[in-house]
Amino acid sequence: MNENNSNNSSSFIKGLFCGILMVFLCLGAALLWYRFESPGMIQASESSAESTEEKQSEQGSEELTEKETEPVSEALELDKTAISEKIGEIEALINGRFLMGTDSSAVEDAIYNGMIEALNDPYSVYYTAQELKTMEESTDGVYSGIGMALSEDKKTGEITVTECFAGYPAARAGIETGDVLIALDGKLFSETGMTMAELVSVIRRGEAEKFTLGLLRDGKELTAEVVRESIEMPTVEYEMLDDQIGYLHILEFDSVTEDQFKSALNALEDAGMEKLIVDVRDNPGGVLSVVVNILDQMLPEGCVVYTEDKDGVREEYTSDRRHQFTKPLAVLINGNSASASEIFAGAIKDFGTGTLIGTTTFGKGIVQRIYTLSDGTGLKLTVAKYYTPNGTDIHEKGIAPDIEVEAENAQEASAESEEPVMTETETASEKEKSTEADSRKKKDTEAASEKEKDSETDSEAETEAVSVVRPDDRQLQKAVEILRKEEA
Repeated sequence: MNENNSNNSSSFIKGLFCGILMVFLCLGAALLWYRFESPGMIQASESSAESTEEKQSEQGSEELTEKETEPVSEALELDKTAISEKIGEIEALINGRFLMGTDSSAVEDAIYNGMIEALNDPYSVYYTAQELKTMEESTDGVYSGIGMALSEDKKTGEITVTECFAGYPAARAGIETGDVLIALDGKLFSETGMTMAELVSVIRRGEAEKFTLGLLRDGKELTAEVVRESIEMPTVEYEMLDDQIGYLHILEFDSVTEDQFKSALNALEDAGMEKLIVDVRDNPGGVLSVVVNILDQMLPEGCVVYTEDKDGVREEYTSDRRHQFTKPLAVLINGNSASASEIFAGAIKDFGTGTLIGTTTFGKGIVQRIYTLSDGTGLKLTVAKYYTPNGTDIHEKGIAPDIEVEAENAQEASAESEEPVMTETETASEKEKSTEADSRKKKDTEAASEKEKDSETDSEAETEAVSVVRPDDRQLQKAVEILRKEEA
């Protein structure tokens, strides 16, 4: 009896153990099957989870938009290791397979250019060392040259002198407007293929200081020896109109403009000026500190312009109480009045010290800063917006005139569709420069652009700069009409 019970217990325990073992084996088999035989189910589950997270993310994004919280600027994070490896891979393919010749320097510059162009900002630019130097010369208003303007026939390649400034090297050497340049130092352009851009580069930056230019005038071949000099570009023109109304035309706000402006204003004052017209039409901009200093001569104490960067840091530029122009004033503007010109016009308008006449300005209200890199190349980045004294954001809007007067012909309308062609630079520490209007590097470096002008003049012209006022200039005539009605 006891033996039977013992056998039964032993059988029960064995059965229980086998049953438990079978359960574990089944569970293990099920898990293995689920893991290896049904990846689609796992992927679907993961996908579903991701979809849920994306939905939550989208809903959160919508809430942020609705609440109009401040946007967070994403930092640029590049995988430099991956980029280096990929460039190496492309370089190997080019070296091993590319049929044509290569220029390593040009390819390297193109990589840097591409990085900045990817920012999708037409005002942020990478400069080679030479391009940076040329751009800085254009904003300084002082550079080496011989004092003449050139044009090139794109079909024939003929290079013609369009203007030869009196008193400067080219004019002293006997070169005249209308002369066709055919050779440099005895080498004919028809043989060397020298373009106007190359000629301008040699004249401005070549090793030689003295050149012999071959000319063609009235079918006769002539030569002229010229010597390169330091040239100061005249950026201010002025004259006295009828009724003692002074006319002062600011072409650009370059580094030399402040002194030229003061000289012109003093000359008009000495001549008995009672009212003043300042013309900034077609003025593409210039040096920020220069326009601020000129406004300091014109306005009472106060903020003339301020900037704000991505972090909301505000910087104000002010005028003091020592100088102020108190006579009747009109300012001429149009669609090519950009950047520093708009700072000038905007401050005059907000202070209420003058009347703006013409058409709405270009609308360039962002600021760039130029950085000189360790190898002598440069980088210009948009770093802030600027606002008129009353806090008006004029970017892509422009400044409307107080009295709208359209140009007398379609020429201005056509010109106004173009971007400003001038880089605007303010001196800053560590070779950093704040700039405001300009388009692309192509236009910045246009010492020899499509019009390809080597336009140079000398400081001697500063005290007797006279603009040619067209009798059919409706905007100017309107300004004269308005000022005649105002009491001096």
